[in-house]
Amino acid sequence: MNPFTFHFEMIQGVPVLQLVDSRRKTSTVSLVFRAGYRFDTGYKLGTAHFFEHLLMKQTSMFSDPIDRLLKLESLGIDAGAYTNLEAGTYNQSQRSQYTRESLQMLLRDWRTTEFSQEYINAERNVIQNERAEQEDDLMLILSHALTNALFPNHPIASPILGTQQSIGEIALEDIRRFYKSYYTPENMMIVLLVPEYTDVQAIVKKEILHIVTARIKVDRQPVDSVVVPESVISYNGSRSAVGIGFRTVSVEHPLRDRIALNILKNYFANCWSSLFIRRLRHERSLAYWADGQTHFFLEGGSLQMLVQCETSFIDAVRELMLEAVEEVRSGHIDSAIFNVAKEIHLTAIAEEQADPINLLWERADALLLGIEPDDPEQYWREALTITKEEVLNVARTFLDQERMVVVVAKGS
Repeated sequence: MNPFTFHFEMIQGVPVLQLVDSRRKTSTVSLVFRAGYRFDTGYKLGTAHFFEHLLMKQTSMFSDPIDRLLKLESLGIDAGAYTNLEAGTYNQSQRSQYTRESLQMLLRDWRTTEFSQEYINAERNVIQNERAEQEDDLMLILSHALTNALFPNHPIASPILGTQQSIGEIALEDIRRFYKSYYTPENMMIVLLVPEYTDVQAIVKKEILHIVTARIKVDRQPVDSVVVPESVISYNGSRSAVGIGFRTVSVEHPLRDRIALNILKNYFANCWSSLFIRRLRHERSLAYWADGQTHFFLEGGSLQMLVQCETSFIDAVRELMLEAVEEVRSGHIDSAIFNVAKEIHLTAIAEEQADPINLLWERADALLLGIEPDDPEQYWREALTITKEEVLNVARTFLDQERMVVVVAKGS
């Protein structure tokens, strides 16, 4: 019997999702807003992430951010926030006896946030430092470049932190307009991880003064029919990297195809048994690191292979990567390596499904997007029974030349 259960209710028209896990001694309360970096459209690039740094920085109760931090600290509350493509999320974790107080503080400070040029200028420097740190991460730069080539001119490929120029241009009026547009009850969800069901009706009704009658509808943006097949970018480091990416399927695509793509990711780059890895690292000593990634969004997805290498090895690595893709595309998958790649995926899924926090956020993300979440038991059954032939069929469909991009990140 599972030690945890889900509870869902609408309070003032706002979705409230609770995961009750009786084993816990702490709780986490979260506000989630449909205000990720896809909504930078119509604003300067990086606005959604910039805003995340400013929410609750100054409020009607705490004019100095340090005072708010001291209040959080006095209750042992660990606060954090992050922005992704779809959402801005704000979390506070504490001992469970402070759950209601923490949620009330979070809701009140969201509702009464004040913005000033002084703090915008201060956070501008912080975000520029974040950008500088990312510019040292070669594999992250390469993954972003692959996504940009696969989804040209689409929010999926927008730089979450913005550009140096756009960050410098974000103004007080931009931040206030973003707040009024997206940080509303119509765009909010409340998520709680608690050791026992917690009645939050009175708190939510106190802080959300009107009943939400209609959620904000977000239109999906069409994806360009063509990809950018070849590109070279510069990297200010001694190493280089080569990436191959394929445009695949959305998060709503049939489950077995998404499972097959995850197994292909492992088959190429995420297991030592891989023929490609053996050739790359052991036979020819060409690479420092290899990685495979899959991403599934509302409008599409990607399978990416990334290899970090010496600049002088770029051509040889690229050739080996293309050979590995062509072998699979032509119907050649080694049965033993397929079994290893499948087993790696099964282990990853078993670990994810054993963690209730993963299950909570999978359900919360689906609720936010207005889609059905994957059923964990069905996913497990499908992953157990998927065959090599099915994976080959998916490879023939999606490892297609017209879906493929190649990006070289060339070190200085």
